[in-house]
Amino acid sequence: RVSCWCCPLQPLAELRILYHHYPELWAQLKEWDRRNWRKFKATYSVAELEARFAFEDEWEKTGKPMTGKEFHTALKKHMEDNSNV
Repeated sequence: RVSCWCCPLQPLAELRILYHHYPELWAQLKEWDRRNWRKFKATYSVAELEARFAFEDEWEKTGKPMTGKEFHTALKKHMEDNSNV
């Protein structure tokens, strides 16, 4: 596939890889997003994505699956509680 590392059309899985393995690029993406008046993706800013990925990391450490109603309910609550990100 052809795309730039900073493309907002990337799936979450690709952005998760960027977040975990390329912190310098992630920091640049956060800075660009901070300077912009609209969200990076239709449903998430880069800061919100970072909060989501951090939540997923913590959830995964508990050994619970990142699928199903329990996960998605907890993720939604976490994102609402941290909506000032």
